[in-house]
Amino acid sequence: MVLNKEKLFLVDPYNDLQIQTITTFEDENKIEKKISAELKKIQNNFSKKQYINQKESSNELAINLFLEKKGKIKDICSIQGEKDIKKCKITFVPIQSPTRKKMIKLATEYALEMLKMKLVFLDINPEDKLVISYLKSDGYENLGEEKGKIIFLKEKE
Repeated sequence: MVLNKEKLFLVDPYNDLQIQTITTFEDENKIEKKISAELKKIQNNFSKKQYINQKESSNELAINLFLEKKGKIKDICSIQGEKDIKKCKITFVPIQSPTRKKMIKLATEYALEMLKMKLVFLDINPEDKLVISYLKSDGYENLGEEKGKIIFLKEKE
């Protein structure tokens, strides 16, 4: 029995099926192939062992998450941060996604719980009124606009 559920995945740059699914997502949504290109670059320049060692030893944090349903990607976000000061920024691909609220919730929880961050910043498009309304109602703090994006903050309680 297949459940009609969305699942959150951490992107693995050595998983060719994930890269192909991300490339298809980028094509279907007519967005720049930044994520798939970055994943291929990692795959071509580092062995998996080198990549894992570098990620573990570095203070910098850079990962991608995607929300998947029935083998299709619904939304993607990137998390960049610094482990020592426990703060990160989540950015989203520039699409109108009906699952964006769910992606925000899951990505924020992932950053706070799994990555042990204390401060999570989100870059939101000012035209995304539904998302802005959701963030305000869910306890995110609006820090104002910067570089054409509205910055929201969620702190570890």
